[in-house]
Amino acid sequence: MLLDQAVESLRHAGCLLKASTDKMRVADVESRFGRRVPRLYGQLLECYLFSPVDVGGIFLFGNDSPDGDDDISVGPFRDKLMSAWLRERGFLQVGRPDTGSYDPICFDGSTKRGAEEQLVRLDHEAILQGNAKVRVSVVAPTLAALLGVE
Repeated sequence: MLLDQAVESLRHAGCLLKASTDKMRVADVESRFGRRVPRLYGQLLECYLFSPVDVGGIFLFGNDSPDGDDDISVGPFRDKLMSAWLRERGFLQVGRPDTGSYDPICFDGSTKRGAEEQLVRLDHEAILQGNAKVRVSVVAPTLAALLGVE
């Protein structure tokens, strides 16, 4: 099963995961972002509490510390201007580059492949400066691809 493979990949990367049955977690995240989450990511949110982790050059937010800056319920919303810009355009920020860069790493809602989406990196400076064009680069075709479990 893809979820089991994703969990094993995250564990191998050093992510701490704990089984959970909080069905409301996905609804809460979707409500905050104003859109549905990709299927595999939703399954992770629904079935596990997990720590932030560096994987494939990406620092993925966790969901095990609702008061922590690196939690999916906090991290993407710290910068109100960038958060609003991303939400208005269908991006769901799930992390940033593991280099410490401020560029958001997001699921791109305009690139659906079935129930999955591309992971992209956006130029934070262009967003914050209000540029008409913001450079978007593909990080991985899907979360499964990023985790090496496709």
